Amino acid sequence: MFALGLVAEVPHTTSAELAQVAADVAACLTGAHACTTARLATRLASNRSAALPPSVMARLALRHRRAGRRIVVTSGSFDLLHDTDVEHLNRARLRGDVLMVAVHSDPLVRHRNRSLPMRPARCRAAAVAELTCVDHVTITDEEVPIGLLDRVCPDVCLCA
Repeated sequence: MFALGLVAEVPHTTSAELAQVAADVAACLTGAHACTTARLATRLASNRSAALPPSVMARLALRHRRAGRRIVVTSGSFDLLHDTDVEHLNRARLRGDVLMVAVHSDPLVRHRNRSLPMRPARCRAAAVAELTCVDHVTITDEEVPIGLLDRVCPDVCLCA
């Protein structure tokens, strides 16, 4: 991907970013796979800088579904992102083409344990969004994000 960017006279930094994204996509797949342009476009189009509102998640899900992609939804608090969390998210991604994650809100986490969360939901969502296996993130006030599930209608739900 880096070489392709250079041949197309794309700046070196952009070529490097494209190569990293392609490597990230390929690393989330099992077996020998190439990073297709569709997967690369999905990754590049992802809004990974912030949690998205449920209405945007629903529109994205519709777009993914129309493109024939399998949608997976999971949820959790992800307060301190443990290796088990990352493993869970990677396994969830393997169940489909698009992984949408609902991060539990601060009041919801606090309801279960008064000493938590250690980090605000927006920071936890940003950390989850940085994982290459995650495509879209939202924040939810529901233990099982029924509202999001109703709007997104995922192919696979891995919510507790």
